[in-house]
Amino acid sequence: MNLWLKDILELDWAKNIMQNARNIVNYFRSHQVLLAILRRLQKEKYGINVTLLLPGATRWGSAYYCLTNLLKTKIAIQNSIHEEFQIREEIKQQIVNFEFWKDAKVLCDFFEPFIKFINQLQSDQPRLSTAYIQLKSIENGILQNIEIANDFKTQVLNFGKQRWNNFLYNPVILLAYQLDLKYHGELLNANQCDSIIEREILHLTPEDKKNEVLMKYSDYVGKFGGFSNDHLWGVITSHPINWWTLVARRYPILSAIARQVLSILSTSAASKWNWSSFRFIHSKLRNRLEDSKVEKCVYLYWNMRILKQIYQQEKAVDNADLSTVRMVKLSEERIEEVPYELLENLNELLDNDILE
Repeated sequence: MNLWLKDILELDWAKNIMQNARNIVNYFRSHQVLLAILRRLQKEKYGINVTLLLPGATRWGSAYYCLTNLLKTKIAIQNSIHEEFQIREEIKQQIVNFEFWKDAKVLCDFFEPFIKFINQLQSDQPRLSTAYIQLKSIENGILQNIEIANDFKTQVLNFGKQRWNNFLYNPVILLAYQLDLKYHGELLNANQCDSIIEREILHLTPEDKKNEVLMKYSDYVGKFGGFSNDHLWGVITSHPINWWTLVARRYPILSAIARQVLSILSTSAASKWNWSSFRFIHSKLRNRLEDSKVEKCVYLYWNMRILKQIYQQEKAVDNADLSTVRMVKLSEERIEEVPYELLENLNELLDNDILE
């Protein structure tokens, strides 16, 4: 998705808007007196200060946040040209240019679904099936956008197809979308996708069970046989893994395939966070920690964050007393009582030999 945004930002229309936005932000950030005037105007107009952000060189999603903050403080920026500070004429013309602000708003709105999708992908929740539906939603949003020129939309969609074919596509994505009860493959083109999905199912099926699984899969697609019961297609479809667990006894192999596929995360963001945690804990200052202790530290580190969130939520609701919390160790050892105060600092855990 970030690379798709990179492609879009290289198109002339988007590039010109971002260059003008960058010029304004750079000018204010490089003139401290003008920046102080802007902050005063922001306080007067909005009651808060809005930070002007520059887009990162390789963080292409940051272009959206640059435009968002610029638009949030539009009135204050425009009022700043009436202050005593002398603004360069070129920048002043950009600030008063109605077309620039209009185009900046259009481009910002255009980027919004991309950024929402990227943020979802960076969590540990989205599955392959939801990734596919989000991509289709973005494509439909581009097609229905009446504020963007048709040639720009065509180029963006072509970039999307290239990224899909070269980086994103995997047949298991289509299979996950088909086996997710919430979607049931409703947007798939049967002529193009059915044979791909069937081959993927056969690839994941033992040799002596292939015919049986295809028959059960055909029942699932058509809602025939054991899949025809109305109660199976109610509220529980919002939890596809639970649904496939429910029918596991009747369809053990197909259910196993579905649960395996639907359990796959759409990105490796969660694992990258885990690597960062290992790097934070197994640092140069603690480079002699044993592997087992590092694993326990990482486990405690993440639980510290989770427990702090629970503590804050409970405190906000009813001031619940979480002075003690229960924490399970990595290995199958007994549950220990750990005072909440110790969770405030990992060093305290190490110093007090909680991990021994």
